[in-house]
Amino acid sequence: MHLQGKLFTVGTVVLVGVLSVVLPGHSQLTQGPSLDTQVYISDKYTSPNTRIRSLQNVSNPAFRAFISKTLEGLQGRFGRYAISPDSKAGLHFVRIAVASSGDRIPAQETSPGIPIDNACTIDSPWAKVAISSNPVPQVYGTFLWNERQILQDRALLEHITSEPSVPRQALPRSLFEQLAQEYANNEILRMPSERTATLSAESIPSDVLWLFRHSPQSTRGLFSSAAEGTMRQIAERAASFYAELGVALVNRCFHEPHARYEYKSIFDIQGLISPEGDIQDLPN
Repeated sequence: MHLQGKLFTVGTVVLVGVLSVVLPGHSQLTQGPSLDTQVYISDKYTSPNTRIRSLQNVSNPAFRAFISKTLEGLQGRFGRYAISPDSKAGLHFVRIAVASSGDRIPAQETSPGIPIDNACTIDSPWAKVAISSNPVPQVYGTFLWNERQILQDRALLEHITSEPSVPRQALPRSLFEQLAQEYANNEILRMPSERTATLSAESIPSDVLWLFRHSPQSTRGLFSSAAEGTMRQIAERAASFYAELGVALVNRCFHEPHARYEYKSIFDIQGLISPEGDIQDLPN
């Protein structure tokens, strides 16, 4: 299956007990007990010390869209299946940025433990979830909005790297700025004949290298700022695809309720989602 096409748009439905429609096309997490015991949102890069209690309080637009579309997709695809009320193994949404705002970065994200008895489990760079079928089907685990993984998937498709995944941790700000400057100095400011060597994934992490190559090749402003602007555009356009991918991963467990699935790379998802859900061509 060809891995480049248009993003799939998830139908607009609401997750019972978790989402309530406010206006057409806009949803918010309820403020009742269902949020406290079922859905947990973590964005340590914009809200490091605050519990995010509603979609309206998710400041990153792409992350907000990803959460909303994933929850809507689960309800639309599976009906009234329950999200686990277990506070230690509920449904978690976690964002990892490309670069932190400073040099102190949050620890690498780890997924909360999920039950394995009588459960189907999914292990992948995008979601680590389980579905228990006894006595009532319940979804547990974590959906990861890892901006670096979004870039790594594209770097893998373009054969920049053979590594399928990246750390669940942002780059320190100073390192990101340093890499951006090195790229600009070598690839933009110098004439081709003056370049000592083309920068590769050995000198710049492959996910970041892909981002730099697909950002405006200009130094009229800070190149790092231009790259972050490109990241925002890519993320907003990718939200529907990764929400659909997460729902498709969960769907595997409904077909084989006691299986163990492991996906390591973007190439492993072939056949999981419709062609309309394949990764789209991204602008240079």
